Amino acid sequence: MTIPENTSIGSNLEDRIQSSDKSFEEIPIWLPSSYGGFGDIMVTLKLAEGLKQEFPDKKVTVYFGKESDYQKVKRIHPDFNPDVLETDLNGISVAQVTSSEIQEIMSKNLVGIYSPIPAAKRSPDEQFFMDAKFNFYIEEYDASDRIDLPIQVIRNQVYQDDLGREHLVLPTGFQEDSIGVHIDSSLLDSPKEVTVDTKIKMLSRSGFNWVREHIPNLLESEWTMAYYGCEQEFRDGRNSYLSSLDKSLEEKNNKERPIVVFDFSPHDSTVIKRAYRNRQFNEIFLEEDGNITKLEGEEDRYHQLAPNVYIVHVGPQEHATFLDFLQYSELPAQITGDCSLAEAISMNKAFIYNAPAWKGRVLSAFVDLAENYLDNWRDANMIRSLLGRDEVKEENINNYPEVENFYLSYRTEIHKAKDLESENYDKGNYSRKAQQLFGEILKKEGNKESYKLTRYFEKHHYSFSMAYHKRAKGIDKELEILKRKHVFGIGAGYASRAKTQRMFDDPNYHEALHKLNQVVIDKLNISRNLANLIRKTIQE
Repeated sequence: MTIPENTSIGSNLEDRIQSSDKSFEEIPIWLPSSYGGFGDIMVTLKLAEGLKQEFPDKKVTVYFGKESDYQKVKRIHPDFNPDVLETDLNGISVAQVTSSEIQEIMSKNLVGIYSPIPAAKRSPDEQFFMDAKFNFYIEEYDASDRIDLPIQVIRNQVYQDDLGREHLVLPTGFQEDSIGVHIDSSLLDSPKEVTVDTKIKMLSRSGFNWVREHIPNLLESEWTMAYYGCEQEFRDGRNSYLSSLDKSLEEKNNKERPIVVFDFSPHDSTVIKRAYRNRQFNEIFLEEDGNITKLEGEEDRYHQLAPNVYIVHVGPQEHATFLDFLQYSELPAQITGDCSLAEAISMNKAFIYNAPAWKGRVLSAFVDLAENYLDNWRDANMIRSLLGRDEVKEENINNYPEVENFYLSYRTEIHKAKDLESENYDKGNYSRKAQQLFGEILKKEGNKESYKLTRYFEKHHYSFSMAYHKRAKGIDKELEILKRKHVFGIGAGYASRAKTQRMFDDPNYHEALHKLNQVVIDKLNISRNLANLIRKTIQE
């Protein structure tokens, strides 16, 4: 390896496996245990479906290690029968197996996949190394700093064990050297137009016709949906979804704007009524017993700051219903987790991402992606501003040619100075900085402008240093990083400066996000990138 027919309960697993010495007739995917809700299951099924499209002549199977996870599939696909230990599902196969059974399955196959490696420490008895010839391990999005790997394993580097099996851990998400996210090709051509007729059909398909009885002008309102993990990030945070919506309405002096947000997250009207007394909007709850509860704020001093905005709490629904409302969202949707993020991107929807605590790097990496790939720096700047990062200055754009010329002219000296700085650090000497060392090198070379050039080096040290750290990848990569770091700066974000509200009222922000979504679709499709890596591996 180099980088770059259903069976009933009790059937013998061996009868279900095509036996050969390292066969490439099947691509087995091992899901030993999901963590949290349904996200791990969803992304693994999507990975399998994507690989099946890439390898239509191969059997692609998701093997579940836990009965409870296998049972959960029915919540995603209502027609699924979890009492059958192996069955077909959306063109792929799914099966429930034991740890010993998956070892035997993997040992018979050329390629094996582990999905996903959770962003948590593994339990001592959890199997890591698989028994296929070529084993690929898929991390959660941008979670490398939270994933505990065996000490001998380095990401994106092949590890060969004593039996000649090869193992490769692959980062995912938006960070550099990632193989991407789970793009769903079935969602790429999602319908764009939202009309009164499509709204009526959605309400009918989902069983939500009851909403029409409770919201005036429902069909003429702008619709969207919300799915989140943290209630505060939806409701009460400085830049929470509802706070940003309220800020947008206030800035545009448009409190009468009719908006309906369908809330797909778990809810409890009693808890929300008790805990959140600053409700800006009307709220309607579909309770577990089928009754409807309306919180219109009779005792709430904040009631009807925006009288035509309604939050309709429908709770968890079938995945098809979730996708239906996401497809036809007119305003940015609130989403969370790996799966809904990838689905929103696949549909090229505007969204606001509620990053779980263990996925704090996802948003930062997404912004970095904008800086790397969007041709127009203004588009990247708008993406940055959503997280409160510093505004790009026109002078940074205008001055870049001079900065690039300096780096190219003194590249050798810059590298020498940084190398010497590193050597001093290794010896515990932190006093001799690269700036000083750069000046000393120029003096030794007899440069009469060493003082002036050193001051210039000091002024742009950050971007020069970042470029230097990419020297192993060549001059083109150095200049790419130099430009990004010079134009956009350090990139620290401050919540007080975030412009999340612009997502509700500024089409330019929507357009910038659509451009970035398309970059992800084109370049960071996990299934396609992994399939190409598998092909390359098999050929070699």
